[in-house]
Parts: sequence; C-alpha cells; structure tokens
Amino acid sequence: MAERNPIMPAPNQPTTTEADVVPWPTPTGEVSTVRDEVYETQSAERPTGGVKEMVEDTVARVEDSIRAVQRNVTHSTRSLLESIGRFADERPLHFVAAVAGVAFAAGVAFRIWRSRDE
Repeated sequence: MAERNPIMPAPNQPTTTEADVVPWPTPTGEVSTVRDEVYETQSAERPTGGVKEMVEDTVARVEDSIRAVQRNVTHSTRSLLESIGRFADERPLHFVAAVAGVAFAAGVAFRIWRSRDE
C-alpha cells in the first residue's frame, strides 16, 4: 500500500483558514499580526511640514529615479554596443550572416503585413 505524502495534510487535520493569522514580529520585539500592522516607509528625510514640502520631496525622489533609470539605460546601451562591436571584430562573417538573417526576416514580416491590406 502506498504511504501518505508528508507534504499533504491528513484528511482529519485542521487546515489554516483566513481567520488564522500568523504572528509577525515587529522591530521592537513585540508580536503583532500582519493584519493589524500598518506599514509606513522609513525615511530620514521625511518632511514634517505641509503639502508643499511633501510635493517637493516627491518630485525630488521622482527626479532621482529618472536619473537612475537614464544611467542604467545608458550603461546597458553602451555595453550592448561594445559587445556587438567586439562580436563584429572577432567573427565578421557571423556578424554579416546575422544582419542578413534579420533583414530577411524583417522583409518577410513587412511583406506579410502589406499583403493583409490588399
């Protein structure tokens, strides 16, 4: 006879329901439930003033995020171009074949796209 899988609970064992909440420790060491916990962002530069300061802080954070994305995109693009250049220098015939294959595939795709309108 087959043995019971230890991962699956036995049919008579109680299962957890949505009402059962797992206790979650807080940084202070107290135990609370996730459902009762209200999470706030921890920031040393959190504005204590009015709406104007909050907007300025939000705008500054968005600008920083945009600059970080621009740096990452620039770095990725530069890295990609360097690796393509290195590939073209090391294997010129493979590079020409890859360009020809991409051009052929693009031509076929454009031809199919044009034929749909006719």
